[in-house]
Amino acid sequence: MGVDYEKGDGVDQDDKQAFHYFRQACDLGLPDGCLRTGFFYETGAGMAHKDQKQAAVLYRLACAAGNANACYSVAVLLHQGNGIPKDDGEAAIFFEKACSLHFDTACGVIR
Repeated sequence: MGVDYEKGDGVDQDDKQAFHYFRQACDLGLPDGCLRTGFFYETGAGMAHKDQKQAAVLYRLACAAGNANACYSVAVLLHQGNGIPKDDGEAAIFFEKACSLHFDTACGVIR
């Protein structure tokens, strides 16, 4: 349902509803739900404010469950120091993990 509300597919586009459903999916332990919820926190979409710290927490959860996009996303936050302390060493670890999970963009960063 979250994707439907995010994209407006068969329902009116509604970021708040999308966030609600993605958060429920994350709470159930679904990595894609944590990734999407993290994106909402990172961008502030459907919310009153951005929270990159919470985005990083959720990306780490999804990455630990094998979500390559989440590994890349937390690596970017760490590399740029957006809302969290900059840490290129830790970012490299997450870029490596994303690459090992076949996220080609991450492979380009570490080469």
